[in-house]
This record gives sequence, structure tokens and C-alpha cells, in this order.
Amino acid sequence: MKRFLFLLAILLFSGAVVAQNTGIGTPTPDYTLDINGTLGVNDTIYHNDDPDTWMAFPAPDTWELVTGGKKAAQVDAINSTLAVNPDNDDIDFLIRSDGINALLYADTQNDHIGIGNPNPEHLVDIDNGNMLIRSDGINALMYADHDSSRVGIGTATPEHLVDVDNGNMLIRGDGINALLFVDHFDDRIGIGTDDPQAQLHVKGLIRTDSIKVGSSMSIANIQYGQKTFSGLVNNLATAVQIDYSGFNGNPMIFVSVTNPTNVNEPLAYNVRNVTPTSAEIQVEGINGAMNGDIVITWMAIQ
Repeated sequence: MKRFLFLLAILLFSGAVVAQNTGIGTPTPDYTLDINGTLGVNDTIYHNDDPDTWMAFPAPDTWELVTGGKKAAQVDAINSTLAVNPDNDDIDFLIRSDGINALLYADTQNDHIGIGNPNPEHLVDIDNGNMLIRSDGINALMYADHDSSRVGIGTATPEHLVDVDNGNMLIRGDGINALLFVDHFDDRIGIGTDDPQAQLHVKGLIRTDSIKVGSSMSIANIQYGQKTFSGLVNNLATAVQIDYSGFNGNPMIFVSVTNPTNVNEPLAYNVRNVTPTSAEIQVEGINGAMNGDIVITWMAIQ
């Protein structure tokens, strides 16, 4: 009996050698070494004739992949980390997707990340698609529309180059609380303040070459207005009524009269019939009839 078992073992071993496949846990090995079960490795698995490429288990709950002497990846379950290129060996990271060359590409040498772009030129370079960042309560915290070249903040359907909706916008600056603040709910804009009290509230100095308004404008205790007469004014004196209602008491009146279409024509004017709410401006052509546009600009200061 022992002799029969010994001969049977020799036959099985000879068959495995002839087939050049060895099975552990399987009688039909498909590979040079076919293990139907668990393989335990204490340290490292090397690639034959390639001593600088291996998979290693250097410590408990740690796995490393090294190719060409460069550590491509490391998993550390103790610290809950998955690191790509952990030793700064200039190993890039690429995730491909159907239809585009790179769904996600990390250029470690230049510190650039490309989304939809295998050649990123910036810290984050997004191409060939839209970008959406969601937030609780609104559909889109930020949305970049690749096809229309529009950016939406608080909206996923931007209609302008930058479209801000469903929230306020604040840009801070050095030394002040708000460089620019847009109040979405009250339709107000603050410059130098994040608490605008009017449609436009500027906390600080304003410098401008000119200001053009419609019929009137109120700034603190200043009433501003402008009226224009066009064509030929035949009479020697034209009376124009101006209104600065809303002031208490008699204001000081400053008047300017110009003829932009005929600057060489001399004009004269005087202020009369001043009341707490109105005054009358008499405009005269020194040489007779007045031609062109006659512009009356007035400002009352309390």
C-alpha cells in the first residue's frame, strides 16, 4: 500500500512538471503557480530581474507600490491616508475617462492639476466641461458654464459673464470691513461698508471727473438739478422755474448757465423770486437772441 501511494505521488508530481503549472488547493492550475486560497506575505513581493520594482508591507496596516525605485503610492490605514507620490519623486497622477484624454491629471513637477485637461498651466486648470459646486439650500453654490463662458454664483443658469444670485457678495479689503458689498435681498450696494443704507452707499471719498444725472439728485442736504432748452430763443429774457422742495428754510443757490452748441455766445442770468422750495432763473442773451442748447445747472445747499 505504501509503495502504491508513493508511486501515485510521483506520477502526480511528474504531471505537474510536464504541464509547467503548479496548483495549491486546485487540481487544475491555470498559471505557473495557481493558489486557490490565501497567500500570506510578510514583507515584499519583487518583480523578477527587476530589483527596484516591488510591492511591500513595511509595517502593520501599510502597503507600498514602488516602480523603478520611485514610490508611486502608499496606503496607511493607521493614519487613514492614501498618498500618490509620497516621496516627491515627480510621479504624475492620471484618471482617464471616455471621450476626453484626462478626467483628472496631477502634474507633480509643476504643481498643476488639470480637470479635463492633460496639460494644465495653472494650479487648477479646468477644460472641456462645466463645473458645479453644490451647497445646502440652493441648487448651485458656484457653476462655470464651459460652452457659454459664463460663471454663476448661487445659480446654475448664468445669463451674464458673472451672474450672482440667491445671496449677497462681499469683497474685503485691507483696513476696511468691506471693499465691495452687494446686498441681494435689499437691492443695495455698499463700498467701504457691509451695511448699505441706500441703493449705493459709499463710506469714504469719491473722486470723479464728472457726474451726469437725470432731472434731480439728492446727496445729504444737496438738491441738484439740470434743465436744457434747445433751438432759437427770440426773446431777450427767459425765466426758468427750479424746484428744491424738501429743505427747511432758505437755502443757498448756486447756478451755472452754459451754451454748449455756441460757446462764443455771451449769456447773462440772475436768480429771483427765491422761496424755501423754488426759485426763478432769468437767462438773457447779451447780444439778442440765444441760439442752440442752453443748459441750466443748479444746486441748493442747506
